[in-house]
Amino acid sequence: MTSFTVKIHAESRSRETRLTRRRFLALSTSGIVVTNSPGFSLVDELTSLLYSHPDYIEPRRGEMSPPKKQQQNKVHDDTGDVQQPLFLTFDDGPMFCTAHILEHLAARKHKATFFVIGRNLANPKLRHLAVKALHEGHEIANHSYEHPNFSWISTKRAQKEITATHALIEEVIEESGVSPTNQNRFFRFPYGDSGSQSTRQACDEVLLDLGYQIAGWDLDTNDWRMELYWYARSSAQVIGTMYRAKPRDVVLLHDRGKTADNLPAMLQAVETRKLVSLPLSLYGGTESPSSLTLDDILPILNSSLNR
Repeated sequence: MTSFTVKIHAESRSRETRLTRRRFLALSTSGIVVTNSPGFSLVDELTSLLYSHPDYIEPRRGEMSPPKKQQQNKVHDDTGDVQQPLFLTFDDGPMFCTAHILEHLAARKHKATFFVIGRNLANPKLRHLAVKALHEGHEIANHSYEHPNFSWISTKRAQKEITATHALIEEVIEESGVSPTNQNRFFRFPYGDSGSQSTRQACDEVLLDLGYQIAGWDLDTNDWRMELYWYARSSAQVIGTMYRAKPRDVVLLHDRGKTADNLPAMLQAVETRKLVSLPLSLYGGTESPSSLTLDDILPILNSSLNR
């Protein structure tokens, strides 16, 4: 198969996060490999190929964003109101607070994708929370084993960070008894850092071999800063960020205690914007906007319960 390389400049940072976490969103699927490299633009042919690919996840706003081909699935809630999807993602779990996050998501009927750390998944006191997430219709994705900055580690270790966590996730999926079809499909680099060019190329090979797509985010809540004494962010600021969410945004959150505490208010914020969170595997969407209802979505979400 011919491998197309689409290079995206993804080194720009938001004003709020320029001191810490970098943000990027790229694509790495069978037949298409994306690398971070400044100074390149998308030629027309590759743009057409990229936007027509069924597993495409668009770059965050402000990178390189040609006009979208709208495919915004709409969901009708219990009152008949139309809701459009967004995609809540939680990094760094499972943690003990994940139990509360799951409770809040269930209470308000949202589904999310959890980017787990292998070290936490290997902890028997935390592992069951990943199993619980799977049973409740959420998705599990790979966020490395130790959460290192990939610029600071060897190429060999970078590959191991991916493969070790992949193996653990596969074990958890088997243990849970859910269908593996939509699980363990995405990888997110810690801090959005893919390392040097050689490290990134080596990781791309592993990711392609394991069938991963690379996922970043559109909206960074900076929720982890609620835990800090310096460079802190208030809960009101984080909740306020959620009021800026737009249809099909991939939202970055973290498994943190204060995130769990404030999640009901965050979910209420997105609900006021007529948005409902779906698992990341549904990002591509195949149903027409006029035909997709909650009755259509629920069997998809519940399919993970059946092998």
